[in-house]
Amino acid sequence: GVVNRSPLRSRPHLAYQDHRALIALDEQGDAVGVARYYRPEAAELAEAAVVVGDPWQGQGVGTHLLRALALAAEQRGIVGFEGFVQQDNQVMRRMVERSGFRLHADDPEDGVIRFWLRFDDLL
Repeated sequence: GVVNRSPLRSRPHLAYQDHRALIALDEQGDAVGVARYYRPEAAELAEAAVVVGDPWQGQGVGTHLLRALALAAEQRGIVGFEGFVQQDNQVMRRMVERSGFRLHADDPEDGVIRFWLRFDDLL
């Protein structure tokens, strides 16, 4: 999934005014995926990450989690998400695109792409 190149790790002194996590469960109640966001104070964009277990990838779990997380974030005044993904991680890139968002990305640095999406930019 998502690369551990988080601004949260590089800027631990920031205060976060909002954070949420959603967990997808299978019929037995086992976690199969998680999506979360953190918003620094006064920021419009929140950092988001989605992780789905290998057996569940490609089945819409990540797409569903991202859209549900976006709805929760938008209700709290967040206008979009940003995150980091390895340039060759086609699964993550497809998941964002299937969610209905336009994926904007900076040029890759060291094989890592910073992406962002705005909730009002639905396809």
